[in-house]
Amino acid sequence: MFRAMLAQRPHFEAFQIRTILRMSEVENILRRYRVFRTIPARSTLIEWKEEGLFEGIQINGVHYVYEDSLESWLKRLQQPAAA
Repeated sequence: MFRAMLAQRPHFEAFQIRTILRMSEVENILRRYRVFRTIPARSTLIEWKEEGLFEGIQINGVHYVYEDSLESWLKRLQQPAAA
């Protein structure tokens, strides 16, 4: 609904909103889709974000990950390694 409201306003046409996920949501995604046998610790996920494995932001000490960045990282994990 919010995106529909923004689309009706001409000054937001060129503005792309990126969905952010809390680290707990990232953990749930990794658990639900069994990406890893054991889910990495939150501190490890934060380190990976800071190292640039996926993009994110920190707001008032809380870490968030951009949903599209997490998705592209997961796709890269699923690709076979080049020999």
